[in-house]
Amino acid sequence: MTAAAGFDVLMCTHRLNAELRRALASCFDQTLKPGSLVLVVNGLQIGDAEQAYLDDLVRTWPALRVLTTPVRGLIFSLNLGLHACRAPLVARMDADDLALPHRFERQVAWMQSHPETTILGTWYDHVDARGQVTRSLQLPIEDARIRRALFWGNPLCHPSVMYRRQAILDLGGYHGGLHAEDYDLWLRASRRPDCGFANLPEVCLHYSAASTGDARGSRQAYASVLASQARQLVTGGGLLWAPALLWTLAKLLFRSA
Repeated sequence: MTAAAGFDVLMCTHRLNAELRRALASCFDQTLKPGSLVLVVNGLQIGDAEQAYLDDLVRTWPALRVLTTPVRGLIFSLNLGLHACRAPLVARMDADDLALPHRFERQVAWMQSHPETTILGTWYDHVDARGQVTRSLQLPIEDARIRRALFWGNPLCHPSVMYRRQAILDLGGYHGGLHAEDYDLWLRASRRPDCGFANLPEVCLHYSAASTGDARGSRQAYASVLASQARQLVTGGGLLWAPALLWTLAKLLFRSA
């Protein structure tokens, strides 16, 4: 399959580099191609050199739509891009990861045959700077198991996810603090029984070790997760969330020690 099939790709970046070009190429070198790829370039001063670089990207991939904003924050950029997407399905992608060639075809087929699924992730491989696989992640695949796993961590790899755009807009888009914007969104979706979760049980993404950066496992990241869990407890999740909140608090205090 090569024709567009009712989905867009959403990517954000604050760097114009070779990794971005490779990530874009992986999104267009697919067995099922997106209608468009919305690239939000944030926090960069766009001079002549930067504009020439972006113009070359659009010449290479005419389905690429570039938005620029001086605001560096990822949450702002994600919401900006989400509103710019037009298709009913949106695939998330990070600017330094690689989508495997069958990813979008597999996800669109699942979403078309499983209308109960709102948010669909996939298994993924961690790769190092040389592109070598260092670890394979096999996440829970069924809705009930994913919902249970949300108590203790993030059972969905954000850059592997495809979701129904209108459902995410109905949830208010992305919230959260400096980190864990995806986890916050999954928690809000989990409050609605009509928002179904799934993970495809096959590797569809090569996840760069650089994607993690210094955020995951940091005090700021744990603080963001803690805030999301606290909101979950207060806004209807009930005391079932107390053990998860205490566990995250313990990890935060350990990082602070």
